[in-house]
Amino acid sequence: MARLSILLPPFSPDYSGAASALFDMNCLTVLHDASGCTGNFIGFDEPRWYGTHVPVYCSGLREIDAIMGDDEKLIAKVLSAQKSINADMIAIVGSPVPMIVGCDVAGIAHEIEERAGVPSFGFDTTGLRYYDYGVSIACDALVKRFVRPCAKSSEPSVNILGADAIDFGITPTIASLRRLLAESGYSCSAVMPCGLSLDTLTNMTAAHVNLVVSRSGLSTAKLLHDRYGIPYLVGLPYGEKCIPEYFGMLEQVRRSGVNAVYGISSDNSSLRKAENGGGVLVIGEQVACNAIRMAVEKDGEPGPVTVGCLFGMEQELCRPYDVNLADEKEISEAINDNRYSTVFADPFLKWLLRNVSKRFFPIPHYGVSSKIHAREAADSIDGGFDAYLASLENRDATNL
Repeated sequence: MARLSILLPPFSPDYSGAASALFDMNCLTVLHDASGCTGNFIGFDEPRWYGTHVPVYCSGLREIDAIMGDDEKLIAKVLSAQKSINADMIAIVGSPVPMIVGCDVAGIAHEIEERAGVPSFGFDTTGLRYYDYGVSIACDALVKRFVRPCAKSSEPSVNILGADAIDFGITPTIASLRRLLAESGYSCSAVMPCGLSLDTLTNMTAAHVNLVVSRSGLSTAKLLHDRYGIPYLVGLPYGEKCIPEYFGMLEQVRRSGVNAVYGISSDNSSLRKAENGGGVLVIGEQVACNAIRMAVEKDGEPGPVTVGCLFGMEQELCRPYDVNLADEKEISEAINDNRYSTVFADPFLKWLLRNVSKRFFPIPHYGVSSKIHAREAADSIDGGFDAYLASLENRDATNL
C-alpha cells in the first residue's frame, strides 16, 4: 500500500517512453496489450499524437491469447501491417499483461525480423517503471544497432541526448538550446529522440560532445562514451545568468574530454541543509530540477535549494541533500516539510500542499499533468525561465 496514490494520477510509464522515443523514426510500433496501454500512450503521454500519421498499433491482446500464448497471431498481424506500411524498423513494446504471463517480447521481435527482413526490437517494458526508463532502453537499442564510427566534424559539434517529448512537451526549449549552440559556434549532429532520423543516427559519432538534457539520455551518453570515447556534459542553462558558465563548461569538456555535470561540484563544503522555513524545494525530473536550482541560485535566492526527484535519482547528478521521492506519501511529506518556504513543482502536486503560506510556483511536466497544463509550460532557455519566474512573482504564487 506504500505506493498507493490517492490524489495524484499515475505518471507516464516505461512503455509510453519507449513508444515516444521511436515516434519520429519510420517505425512500426506495436504496443502488446488489450488497448488500455495504447490508449494511455496516444491519449495522455504523447503530445505529438494528434494531427500525425505515425504508425502506432495495439496488438489487441485478448484473454485467450494470453492464456494460450498464441504468439503466431501477433506475428502475423505485424507482418501484414509491415507489407502495407513498409517501415524502416519494427518495435514490439511490452505492457503489464505480457509481463505477468512471461511473454518473450524480444524473442517475438527476433522472429519478426527473420521473416520480414527489417530491423526489429522487442522492449520488455512492464508499466511498473517510469517513462525515462523506456526512453533510455529504446535509445540505447538504436545506438547499438545503427551507430557506426565516422570522422569528427570539422567544426565543434554536439549531440543532444534525452530530448524526449514527455520531458519537454510542446515547449520550444530544445529549439532555443540549438539556437544558443549555433550562436556559440557549435553545430548539432543529432537530437535524440525527438527529430531523430536514420541518417542523423548513423552519424552521431561525428560529434565532439554529447549534451544530456534529461535523465533519460544519461544511459545513452555513457554508452557512446564507452564505445566511441565521446565525452558528455549533463545539464541545461536555465536563465540568462547561467548561459556563460554553461557554455564555458561545454568548451572545457570538448577540450579536455572529461565528463561533467553542470551545477554539481566535487566540493560540497559550502553547501547548507535547508532549515526551518529557509529552503527551496524543486520537484520533478532531475536534470531540469538541477537547471532550475542553478537559475534560482544565480538569481540570488538566499536559502539552500533542494532537488526532489520524481522519476528516479542518479547519484552523480545529486548534491548531498537531494531526495528521491518514490511515491505520493514521500512527495507529500517533502512538499509540506517546514524546512521549505518555496516549492517549484507540477501544478498537480499543489493538491498535496497543506500549508497555504508557502509559495508554490507551477512548473508543468507532461509526464505528470499531461495536456491539462501543457500550454502553461514555458521555454526555459535563454531568459525564458527568468521571464516566467518574473511573471509568477508578480502574482500571489500561493493562489496559482
